[in-house]
Amino acid sequence: MNFSQYPHLQFRRKFWKLFGAEIRIFTPAEEHLATIHQKAFKLKEDIRLTSELVPGAPLLAIRSRQVIDFGATYDIFLAESPTPSFSLQRKGLQSNFVRDYWKVLDANGTQVGSIRETSGSLAVMRRWLGIIPFVGPIIDLVFAFIPQTYGIYMGEDNLDTPADAIITHRKNPVLVRMDLDISAAPSGYDYNLGVAATALLSVIDAVKN
Repeated sequence: MNFSQYPHLQFRRKFWKLFGAEIRIFTPAEEHLATIHQKAFKLKEDIRLTSELVPGAPLLAIRSRQVIDFGATYDIFLAESPTPSFSLQRKGLQSNFVRDYWKVLDANGTQVGSIRETSGSLAVMRRWLGIIPFVGPIIDLVFAFIPQTYGIYMGEDNLDTPADAIITHRKNPVLVRMDLDISAAPSGYDYNLGVAATALLSVIDAVKN
């Protein structure tokens, strides 16, 4: 599937799924493009994205190299390719205590970009204010309604560089979704990266919650 023709995508979590996770990808015009499946009871993440336009056709597969999520590396396979096209590696300490940060690695393991929460102050408050006794649960509830935003950056890891793509995590009592905006992506940008990153973040959030 050529995702470049879809500059805005919505990743919506399906509620009341007993085992595993299922997220559906829609266009703003409500066209159901693809579905993300995460198998339950797997020691390693096994995430697959299949087409709805060609029902069941594989688009992406995401596999974790290790069991523990802390600092995990996830390999991204396009369609039915036996070798990964790129990988996403989570920086454990920074992601857990400061703000979410991922390295984008090419097929040779060289860092070629990054994914990170765009607001450092909000990220820190999300992590630390929620552990305050008595008021922590209330603060967690408030932050649940404040969108969480990630930027995808290619090239040098520079905080002043505009993001090539934006992922916005939105929650409300009836719907949890992530919006992917790749409308500002430069020429030659690999749109599969934005889709894979949003799929992975959506599944991780679904599993944790």
